[in-house]
Amino acid sequence: MRHLFLIRHPLRIAKSMELAFLSSAKYLGLENLDYYVLRNTPFIRQGHFERDDSHAFWRYLQEKHEANPTIIDSDDLCREPERMLPKIFKAMGIPYDEKYLTWDGSEEIVKSWKGSAGGMVTWRPTKFYQRAFQSSYFMPPKPEMPRLDDIHELLRENHEVLLRCYQEMYEHRIRPDD
Repeated sequence: MRHLFLIRHPLRIAKSMELAFLSSAKYLGLENLDYYVLRNTPFIRQGHFERDDSHAFWRYLQEKHEANPTIIDSDDLCREPERMLPKIFKAMGIPYDEKYLTWDGSEEIVKSWKGSAGGMVTWRPTKFYQRAFQSSYFMPPKPEMPRLDDIHELLRENHEVLLRCYQEMYEHRIRPDD
């Protein structure tokens, strides 16, 4: 069995989480949501921002089962999907087809997705995933990296640990120019 890890820079994750929380709060009519209330949600209580479970699992696989699990960076994939997708499919031992570079840009396609698509659909009223639902191809990442100072303090408390884990995995990723 092959494993694939999709990694993303911790600042991009934190900014997305901040936008998700704000979007949900706005939808619920809680415009002045105190971020510290979120500490009581299951997502936060499970320590999501205190450690990188993907990194720990990657290290475990390397030690016990699979010397080189496949790692891809979301920015590489979204910036150069025509170069990255064939490499990903090859690494995973799956036949590749160029048709995977585009898809039907509608919410209906989401119903056929596997994994967390159900969770995405439940967020529909918040419009948080609207761009994803309406896309029909890989969209390049935003060119500017969020600044640590612009991230809410709750979401940056363990940034150094998460960044160190990300950087270690980033060095082992499949690169567009390999």
